[in-house]
Amino acid sequence: LLTGATGFLGSALAANLLREGHRVLCLGRSGPDKIRRAVEQASVAVGWALTPEERSRLEAAHWELGAEPGQLPPKGLDQVDMVWHCAAEMSYSRRRSFNSMITNVAGSVALLRMLKRHAPNCRRFHYVSTAYSAGLHRGAVPESLVVPDHFLNGYQMSKSMTELSLAQEAAGSHIALSIIRPSICVGHSKTGAYEGSTFGLYMFLESYRKLSLAGVNAVRMDLDPSAQLNLLPIDQGLRDFMALTARDQSRLPELEVLNCVGDYVPIGAVMEETELCLGTRIQCGKPKNMIDKLYDRAVRANKEFAGHRYRFSVDAANRETGRVRGNPMEPTVLKKIVSTYFHVTRDEPLTRCWKERMRFALVSIYAKVVAPEPATNRPGTIHEQPRRVG
Repeated sequence: LLTGATGFLGSALAANLLREGHRVLCLGRSGPDKIRRAVEQASVAVGWALTPEERSRLEAAHWELGAEPGQLPPKGLDQVDMVWHCAAEMSYSRRRSFNSMITNVAGSVALLRMLKRHAPNCRRFHYVSTAYSAGLHRGAVPESLVVPDHFLNGYQMSKSMTELSLAQEAAGSHIALSIIRPSICVGHSKTGAYEGSTFGLYMFLESYRKLSLAGVNAVRMDLDPSAQLNLLPIDQGLRDFMALTARDQSRLPELEVLNCVGDYVPIGAVMEETELCLGTRIQCGKPKNMIDKLYDRAVRANKEFAGHRYRFSVDAANRETGRVRGNPMEPTVLKKIVSTYFHVTRDEPLTRCWKERMRFALVSIYAKVVAPEPATNRPGTIHEQPRRVG
């Protein structure tokens, strides 16, 4: 059983499970047709298409995470032996914190309770959390449950509370729990293909793209270029997940936490690749004008993540997946991921909202920098015209 099949990670995982011979039951609030299309598109994005036989092993049913109690369980749960729970409310907004708690915490617990009742053959529940559920943790984030004392946003808080709630719900039942913590998911390491939303790294890239479309050739970013991002290419994450699926379940503990993170990339390297692709000059420092402030506002949700120096314990994840992680990312991989995104999105126009924001910002800069100072009332005074800024 798999949830989140219309998302970037869930759809790709469903396609890979089908390719490896599994029968997959996808639950989601979208209709079955939309789920099937998402899984088929994900398989094409990673370099192959589902065969008719593979498509025949894909089932989809409506089941809404976080809906009112009393939803009827979908058919076929008695045949489920493993779960990958990828669905989540991913909003950072504090105004949507309540929705995040309902969907991520209450919805996940309700799903596990339903499986405890109606899936007697289910042996393991994989919960796809986030590597940042530990909040602003000092030192290496351990591969164990953490009770943070500070969160950056509602999404982070809801993920942490879901981990703790699922651990309590699964204790003593016939379903063991694996908490999987991926870091920032990005496109394919070989092709750069990315079918997800403008989340994580892509929030920064999309903001650069919009500024470039508006004719902006320089912007300041209020971040330390030496700060490290941990990026997990989708193909590496899928190899981890497939390795975890193939394990001998009899030897595994009732509860495990695995930091399935990727490799480290300095923010300065992302800036350099962006400059090469767009021609936009990117500097580090406090915002100086309205364009800088507009960009700063657009990426504010991810600035704290990017600025905090996260480190992760990975011994258990390395052991269970057979892969060594936490190294510097190969420059060619980063180049492919960044350049592919800009190539694919180059013809997408600015939205009306962004056009209005850019118009306001450019007019403000013109009024402060380009327009001449008002003349004084003293007769005969010679006023020097301000230098025009390109």
